[in-house]
Amino acid sequence: MRRIPPLNSIKAFDAVSRNGNISKAAAELSVSASAVSQQIATLEDWMGGPLFFAQRKHIRTYERRTPVCPRPIQNIEWTGAGCRQGPPGSR
Repeated sequence: MRRIPPLNSIKAFDAVSRNGNISKAAAELSVSASAVSQQIATLEDWMGGPLFFAQRKHIRTYERRTPVCPRPIQNIEWTGAGCRQGPPGSR
């Protein structure tokens, strides 16, 4: 069985890393800050360690962990773009 990280956790990671703030990420995702925190905890458990550290009023990603999620996020964006175009020959 191949183990992949939960999609909602990846979305939460992406939103928090771009916004630098759990509350802003929660607003973007239309969920509570608690839900975002739970998704981050799930991904940290899956990854085997912390993904973020607090720096003043912002949350930053650990440099060594940052490269882990961009590729799945890019693949999700690519898939979404393909779905918006529709099947081949539909345009």
